[in-house]
Amino acid sequence: MFLYFDRLTRFKYPEDKYFRVFSDIILKNLITPSISKKSLSLLSCKEIISLVENIWSYSLQENFSYMENDLILNKQLYEIEDSYFILNSASIELINSNLNFIPIMPEMKKKYQTLPINLKRVCDLYSKKNNYLPVQKIVLVEGITEDILLPEFAKLKGLNFDKQGIYVVVSGGKNQIVK
Repeated sequence: MFLYFDRLTRFKYPEDKYFRVFSDIILKNLITPSISKKSLSLLSCKEIISLVENIWSYSLQENFSYMENDLILNKQLYEIEDSYFILNSASIELINSNLNFIPIMPEMKKKYQTLPINLKRVCDLYSKKNNYLPVQKIVLVEGITEDILLPEFAKLKGLNFDKQGIYVVVSGGKNQIVK
């Protein structure tokens, strides 16, 4: 669940990341009916969302005792995506799915210090500590070293990337920057 949530909150075009994550959830977790990649591509957006919502809800019931169902976090995540990207109708439909993220938040908050920045931002958003969104500037960097060091160097100069809406995006290496 954490991996899927991490992938859903990364800085990537919503339609692509949601379809990719939702496809992964269906292909790896759906027991019946059996769906292949080919038959998955034939399903409508609504059918995909319905399957994922059912899988997600079932998994929550099996793994978490805390089951508050509040979609306010979903609405906030939608607003963030809407501020980053020009959303088409499929993106809006996917983002506005009724996935309940609230039950995983207490566990994420326990692991806050080791979370990637996208999940830290969601935790802050959930905890109402959010005072740095929407993104004002994007800094594209080569790798994880720059992702870690640039905000630290900025702090030494009195700048706080989060509060100033500066988002560092890791390209995955010098050969991946154009991609």
